[in-house]
Amino acid sequence: MGDQEIKDIINSYPKCWIKIGNPVVHRTNLNFQYTVKSIKKRSVEIETDKVNSDYKKNGKYYQKRIFIEGVECAFVNRFQEKDIEIFHTKELVPYEVAKLGLKAVNDFYNRL
Repeated sequence: MGDQEIKDIINSYPKCWIKIGNPVVHRTNLNFQYTVKSIKKRSVEIETDKVNSDYKKNGKYYQKRIFIEGVECAFVNRFQEKDIEIFHTKELVPYEVAKLGLKAVNDFYNRL
């Protein structure tokens, strides 16, 4: 596969590429596949001085922000049992990209 084809595959992934059901790998072990089970999110209200904030409460302006705390991934462990692991989004790579090799994984991280 040529460099341009690899770049096209990498660039086909948007910034928020992690979706439930996607096959992924951890960046330290490209040969072990996980499946995204859920995305753990947390909603936070941040006080701001901006007039165009989301809402006003008690004379103060607030914006709602959603933070991803982790990605819950399912896999089959060495005892052939279903198991779950939670990773940060920056630790995961799409399985399709990982199959292309370490250079493609590095290019995937450097694209943003």
